[in-house]
Amino acid sequence: MDRIRIKSMGQTTYLEFLFRQWLEPLGFVMGTTSDPHQRGSHISLRIPAAYRICQALISPAMDGIRVIPDFREPDYIRLGIAPLYTSFDDLHRAMFRMAEITKIGVFRKFSAKRDRVT
Repeated sequence: MDRIRIKSMGQTTYLEFLFRQWLEPLGFVMGTTSDPHQRGSHISLRIPAAYRICQALISPAMDGIRVIPDFREPDYIRLGIAPLYTSFDDLHRAMFRMAEITKIGVFRKFSAKRDRVT
């Protein structure tokens, strides 16, 4: 269990690093504590277009990559990590995809109308 927790903290720290590099400059705000000892195996990011960005992440990309986040009201994108099978490469690809969706504006193709499940 200790090794799993260590990997989980390393992965959330890595997500935060990528957030600072790629997403914070695009207007995202960290919605989770920066202390890995005070958070679980997830991070939450805030941005007004969170719902639409979640829909774009779920939709298959040209390269087949899909990211399945949780949307939380009012404007949170929650990324849960399963350290037993989630790789650091998976996290890199997910965060890169979120940055690209935001920079290019792909999320604008998706409705802001809320479905019951995201």
